[in-house]
Amino acid sequence: IDLALPLPHDARALRLAEMLRNDPADRRDLEALAAICGASLRTLQRSFSDETALTIDAWRQKARLVHAATS
Repeated sequence: IDLALPLPHDARALRLAEMLRNDPADRRDLEALAAICGASLRTLQRSFSDETALTIDAWRQKARLVHAATS
């Protein structure tokens, strides 16, 4: 199992990644999380795709898997 979880460089996308990594069970939708991070969902989607080669949904799922595998 690949447990490497790439992090985005954009500060807003990184904030989202940290929120998702710290609470993988968080069920809030991405629009709500984007608002908390101070960016549009589209901006965060581009950042994740460009900087991690994963969509936000795929990154979130992988974060959940990593959390489960290491807990």
